[in-house]
Amino acid sequence: AILDDGLGMEPDTLQISLQFGNGTHLDHSNQKGIGKFGMGLPAASISQCKKAEVWSWKDGIETAYYTYIDIDEIIGGDLSSIPRPIKKEIPKNILKQSKTIGRSGTLILWSKIDRCHWKKGNTIINHSESLIGRIYRRFIQDGRVSIRMFTYDIEGEQKSCEYFARPNDPMYLMNNTSCPSPWEKNPMFERWGSEDSIHKINFRGETHAVKIKYSNMRADREITLDQNWAITNDTRERWWGVEVEFPPVLDEVFGLTNNKQSASFFEDLAKTNIEDLIKDGSYTTYLHELKDNEDPTALLFDIVGEVYNNIKLLRNEVQKVKKGTRDRTNDEGTSPSDKIATYITNKRKEEGFQGGSDEQENDDRDKRAKILEGSFVSDGIDPDDAKSMTQRLLDQNLKFSFDSRSMETSSFFTSKNVAGILRLSLNTDHPAYEHLIELLEKDIDGSESLEELTGRLRSSRDGLLLLLAAWARYEDEQFQNINRLDLLKDIRSDWGKVARGFFRGSL
Repeated sequence: AILDDGLGMEPDTLQISLQFGNGTHLDHSNQKGIGKFGMGLPAASISQCKKAEVWSWKDGIETAYYTYIDIDEIIGGDLSSIPRPIKKEIPKNILKQSKTIGRSGTLILWSKIDRCHWKKGNTIINHSESLIGRIYRRFIQDGRVSIRMFTYDIEGEQKSCEYFARPNDPMYLMNNTSCPSPWEKNPMFERWGSEDSIHKINFRGETHAVKIKYSNMRADREITLDQNWAITNDTRERWWGVEVEFPPVLDEVFGLTNNKQSASFFEDLAKTNIEDLIKDGSYTTYLHELKDNEDPTALLFDIVGEVYNNIKLLRNEVQKVKKGTRDRTNDEGTSPSDKIATYITNKRKEEGFQGGSDEQENDDRDKRAKILEGSFVSDGIDPDDAKSMTQRLLDQNLKFSFDSRSMETSSFFTSKNVAGILRLSLNTDHPAYEHLIELLEKDIDGSESLEELTGRLRSSRDGLLLLLAAWARYEDEQFQNINRLDLLKDIRSDWGKVARGFFRGSL
């Protein structure tokens, strides 16, 4: 049973409330609230049960009118339309459980429940709170509604559980939510940016605001929690969120479905690779085609572009956290690839091969340390980690340093001389990183022992790093031939572009 203390319905409105596709918000001029299609009550009811009964009153429960829909009666030919509402008392067991009965309100009672997955009352409430708390979190958070949930026996005498639905915020920005401890009182995430981004859409001669908050929200009600914007196999995607809010008048633009569970046009654009459209020069053509066909999706492109750009910035912020501190070391504080690459480079120097970074190895240690630390910190590495990394490199006289970070380049990696040390930074935005480095760093199970498999994976990873170190040293040894050095850098960049295409093309 669902009981509210809302405005209630007149008999005529009560009758059409159980009709599919008949509602009071069908006209565009009246689409300012949650309702729209006249599908909510009948569709929700029939999706779970065979019979739904509705009482509604405007001036005290003694004035309550009643009607119903019964699938068995429809199939049997006993019911061909929603009955005209009649006056009927509210069931006494419902009245016993209600703390207060509003002067106006509505009661919905489901029976012949045949399609509900959960059988126990407590289970239904637990699952319902998560969904209800998420969809209506704005209403619950600001006190516009209070949703009390409880179970009771058929006579209405005993309760086995009772509590109020709490907001369930997928953005993790609200206080006092259903989030597990210790984040139920204070939000887990911080708001990114000082103000909401507001886009204006001109539709049917009027200007409407769409807010982007860093889930699609319509009239403060969540439409859907959309995963299409995220890289589903990257656990770091859990650390950012974007919320797009639009008014009901833009339902047609966003592609709102009749169950108000999806904004299909907007969600489809999340699957469109906007960056690829821009790079191959077809973005403008594609947009013009949409406009020529009067496709409302064209109005969403600016919003989608901003969402994409801000997600990219958010990912960069996430990737900066503890970046460069991945465990590439053994118990002695260094990795075999660091040591082997340094050893081979020293051998090459003995054979007469010189690098442009070699002279700086003899500079004052404090000077080198300051330059190295500054380089790490400027790339988003934690100052304490940067200090320990610098100390390790200098204490062990290493020639190479490996780290991973987000970079605005098509190269898989960059190599630069920093105080006599060749610093190789792997580009976490490059698809090769995901399919090589991250893959090789993961521990796996198998017929061999975990220790053996882990050792094999780390050996494979170190072998790849040695390959990159060889390239870095090769570039470094061309310092006397500027033209050749520039050519090699161009080759490295071009190679990154080709590799990106190969990896994306093979998925």
